[in-house]
Amino acid sequence: MKTKRLIRLIRYPLIGLFAFLLSGNEAKAQDIQGFAQAKPVDVSGSIGVGLGMYNAIGRDSRRDPFSYLLNVNLNIKLYGINIPFSAVFSQQETNFLQPFNQYGLSPHWKWVKVHAGYRRMNFSPFTLNGHTFLGAGLELTPQITEKIQLRLGAMYGRLRRAVDEDPQDSLNLALSYRRMGFAAKAGIGYGEGSFVDLILFKAKDDINSIDANTTQYNVQPQENLVLGISAQHNIGKVVSIFLDYGNSAFSRDIRNNEEITNNTASFYSNFGNLYTPRSSSTYSSAFRGEIKVQLNSFAFGGTYNRVDPDYRTLGAYFFLNDIEDYTFNVSGSAFKGTTTFSLNAGWQKNNLNEAKASQSSRFIASANLSFTDQNRFNLNLSASNYSTFLKVVQEQFSDSTNVYQISRNISVNTDILVVKRKNPQSIWASASYQIGNFRDEYMINVQENTFFNSSLGYRFNWRKKKWVFSPSFNYSTNTATLFGAQNFGPSLNLSKRFKKKNNRASYNASYLFTFNDDLRVFDIMNHRISYSTAFAKKHTVTVGIGYFMKMDKILEENSFTEIRGNLNYRYSF
Repeated sequence: MKTKRLIRLIRYPLIGLFAFLLSGNEAKAQDIQGFAQAKPVDVSGSIGVGLGMYNAIGRDSRRDPFSYLLNVNLNIKLYGINIPFSAVFSQQETNFLQPFNQYGLSPHWKWVKVHAGYRRMNFSPFTLNGHTFLGAGLELTPQITEKIQLRLGAMYGRLRRAVDEDPQDSLNLALSYRRMGFAAKAGIGYGEGSFVDLILFKAKDDINSIDANTTQYNVQPQENLVLGISAQHNIGKVVSIFLDYGNSAFSRDIRNNEEITNNTASFYSNFGNLYTPRSSSTYSSAFRGEIKVQLNSFAFGGTYNRVDPDYRTLGAYFFLNDIEDYTFNVSGSAFKGTTTFSLNAGWQKNNLNEAKASQSSRFIASANLSFTDQNRFNLNLSASNYSTFLKVVQEQFSDSTNVYQISRNISVNTDILVVKRKNPQSIWASASYQIGNFRDEYMINVQENTFFNSSLGYRFNWRKKKWVFSPSFNYSTNTATLFGAQNFGPSLNLSKRFKKKNNRASYNASYLFTFNDDLRVFDIMNHRISYSTAFAKKHTVTVGIGYFMKMDKILEENSFTEIRGNLNYRYSF
């Protein structure tokens, strides 16, 4: 009986492999035919050069007086094989980083895609998620049958370069070890948009990559191994189910002693050289599940998200952990699409393991309603409510209290076309109002902040002369418990298109008055002029200059002026 099962397990994969080889040979023959008929060499892309100028009067300069930027984007096609290439050469404005050069290419042909140089790849939100690396990557998506597709991927490269101690920088904020990493993905796609992927990601710092005494700067060499699964299942065109899961083993300092503290650590120790459990290791997981239901012009769904407090992946730049939330949403349209609406509501909390002294919970709700007559009138209304409840979990002091915080937002935007023919004219307006309340359990400490922003504008399009004239007025207030601030002032936007349609000029100006209570504190004046021209269909030149002036009405010595200019050239081919 066991022998028959073994034969069955072996037989079916062999049949599948044989079918894949047959289909692969057929596809290969078709590819070779298209390969022979394709154009031998085809090059397209763009080259851009930018020069910047900056000058400050009355204050220290916030950037270099001159800057440059060279951006190259190429796509080389050899017999139908796309080989995209990009490079950026720039001058950094910060002192502790050298000017960087980034270059990379991702050639792809049919179901094969190769990455080389500085690239980004995405496997899942909890594993490798958009982190730039210097190295190589590969993605393969061969079609096995009409409905079955393989999803294979891998990468290896440097995630972070080594930055040693700088004697002239007392903080050494850029100090870091060289970090190398690799990832692998194996999955299968089926049906329309459905798939299941298994993912592995590993990253580790090179402890010998820098000579600095990192203990002084609290810089620690780290190691991370993440196992993940990402899946999507579609039931027809009505229901979509999404799933992402990650389990992470993370060591804050690989200089610590090896140590197996629990079953999870024992599990990761079985991966050999991939990961070494240590006294500074933590083991955590993250999960996100979502369901969407689409019924003609009506849709609804829900999401559950939970990320453990210590969850971390070195394959992403930023990760929000120690959070659990439930969200529900509904959206749709009515009256032949002239009215659309959406509603979202949910509950969120942190301190999942109750290790912190307090726990915060948030109720989140938002709604949006839009209407258009598809002719002259547009209206958008939105409202939201964010309530936070901070609860004391571990009472360390006898006078500990619970805290409530509420934020409510309402906004309105409208656009009315007054004159439709010949020279279109319209009036637009927008307003938003926000209230933030903070109070403790016994109403001893009560704070309330209100924010109001509004704009009213007019737009005139002089079609014959190709002028667009748009003045507006802005008003905002910020009222807190101890003070109140007001900002108001006019602004103007002018644009002109010349006889040559590719030539354009624009001018933007604004003046802002700022008051604290009834005291005028400062004025801000802003001007910017730009001109863009295109010639020979492939060349574009843009020049601009901006003038910013802050006039302090209390301490004149705090007034300053900034002048910025730029010259950009782009060649497309």
